[in-house]
Amino acid sequence: MNDQTPSRRLTAADFDQELLDLYDYYAHGRFLSVSSWNVLANGR
Repeated sequence: MNDQTPSRRLTAADFDQELLDLYDYYAHGRFLSVSSWNVLANGR
């Protein structure tokens, strides 16, 4: 067994609103492909 204390579970309050908005677009199929994420990540 593990002697470490369990990690605290993250909630929406732990993330920037912009990231939550991007995930919402992804989850609802508004991004067409993984390349959309690559474009956002690279700023291009």
